[in-house]
Amino acid sequence: AFILLYFIVSRLYCNCRMTRDLPARWLLVSFVTIGLSELFFIFERLAPILYVVAEGIQLVGYVSLLIAFLMVLSYGKKKIKS
Repeated sequence: AFILLYFIVSRLYCNCRMTRDLPARWLLVSFVTIGLSELFFIFERLAPILYVVAEGIQLVGYVSLLIAFLMVLSYGKKKIKS
């Protein structure tokens, strides 16, 4: 999962550099956060507390993904009305 997220983040980074808008940044931040949680899941066997930390980071990532989704929805409604 981490390798797939790496490729997604690299594409989102290129997109963020081209568009420079806020929803693209939120999307990039959310996938970076989810990727960071996957790193903690890799080292979960070393210390069981890392599982809890990884789940918390993953929750933050998915909440930021929800925020990015809502921003895209509102941005799309503004574009349609214009």
